[in-house]
Amino acid sequence: MNEKEQQILIHEDGPIDSISSFSADEMSKCPACGRANGPNRLKCIYCGGQLEISSTHAGHMRLKASLLESWQKGWNIILLPEQCIDASTVAKIAQEFSLDTPYFQKVVASSRPLPLASLDSESEAAIWGKRFESLGVAAKIVGDEELLVEKLPPRLRGIRFLGSEFELIDFNTQALTCVSYENLRTIVTGIFFEDRSETLVNRRRSKSEATEESVNYRDEPVIDIYFDNDQLGYRMLSSGFDFSCLGNKKSRLAAENFQMLIQQLSLVSSRARVLTSYRESRSLLSGVWAYDLRQNIGERQRRRLFTAESKKSITRSNVSQFTRFSRLQNLL
Repeated sequence: MNEKEQQILIHEDGPIDSISSFSADEMSKCPACGRANGPNRLKCIYCGGQLEISSTHAGHMRLKASLLESWQKGWNIILLPEQCIDASTVAKIAQEFSLDTPYFQKVVASSRPLPLASLDSESEAAIWGKRFESLGVAAKIVGDEELLVEKLPPRLRGIRFLGSEFELIDFNTQALTCVSYENLRTIVTGIFFEDRSETLVNRRRSKSEATEESVNYRDEPVIDIYFDNDQLGYRMLSSGFDFSCLGNKKSRLAAENFQMLIQQLSLVSSRARVLTSYRESRSLLSGVWAYDLRQNIGERQRRRLFTAESKKSITRSNVSQFTRFSRLQNLL
């Protein structure tokens, strides 16, 4: 390795062990590009490929998670609730995992299973898990595949209460599914939001100028329900939902109807857990589970000679984030 390549082996967060610190037998060969890397690296310094991690050096690696895109599959490090973690352990964990100390303290204090990181490799997640175990802290690795993040819950148009069972009405097909009251296991409430920013851009020759900007925001209550042996769940949104199941208790306000629906579901199934913590957990989730982003650039329309006009829109929503949260609460 030449001097220039050795200079590359400086980590973005500070220096790491030089390649000269390891013998040739200790070096890890990247399966993607074939170049040698220090054995204490998780990924190839040259191409970013995943490296084989030796147990000898795994305990000395500096661990730091980066925010994955909402569509990327990850392995989530979940801090299990109701643990007594003293201040010195909190400080040590924050340092070893490059976590913000106030953030980690809030996750500990939340008394709910929440993610500390979402990692793009199972081997890296295993190192995190072993490191937590060595510190006497209970953490669980839950993969996105286990949370079925690629599948949204079937949406319901309505529910009927039929003595001892629910009749679930599919939003799109109107198909009916009957499930016993006693099989209702988990009710997770939350809110969907979507903000959309639009920018109108005029381009004249080589110069671009934003002439108009607008931002639109909307939100909507959501309820996910899960039955025994059901990790996919069913979803109810306030728009398009038939609240006639509430009878004469039905209100003109969707928010009030949702609260009464939750009460009715809880009343007929006493064993069901009602989890309402998503709203207060959102600030803790946004640093681990990214929002969904969509960007669209409209076709240019020529207004006059040498001038063209285009529209750029960016839409942000939390559908994937809430789905992960909802499935996690049901799972744990």
